Amino acid sequence: MADKSKDTGITTQQTYHKNGVSVFPGSNARVAGWDAVRYLLVTDPATNTPWMQIFDTCGQLAREFEEAITSATNPEDVDTDGSDHAIDDCRYFAMSRPEATSPPPSKDPKDRLDPSSRREWDAVEKMRKQSMPQSKAIMSGFNDAC
Repeated sequence: MADKSKDTGITTQQTYHKNGVSVFPGSNARVAGWDAVRYLLVTDPATNTPWMQIFDTCGQLAREFEEAITSATNPEDVDTDGSDHAIDDCRYFAMSRPEATSPPPSKDPKDRLDPSSRREWDAVEKMRKQSMPQSKAIMSGFNDAC
């Protein structure tokens, strides 16, 4: 992807970017990739379904998972002698995803704000706290006068 075309001098990555498609190099860490795939196949307790599901319309991927055997040299890796293009794609996908989580919904409304609005909220709260001692002093003086 990063090699320039002999005809145009433009990389495939630049062509994709020019057309609005972001691409980036994948991680070749095979064992970590298989760990990420296994993690995505674990059941999400919130939905009682796996984080990633493979449907029967992905016949090649399902077949390769069924036929995959452990590497003779590394028991945490898959043997690369067989057909493994689809499961390698799945491994690259898993490595490109952040860790899946199901956070509990927050009861605090400011937790639903985007970062910019959150900073604004925090600034307003800070100003309120700074002006609070003055308003308390005024109120205590008012109560003393009554």
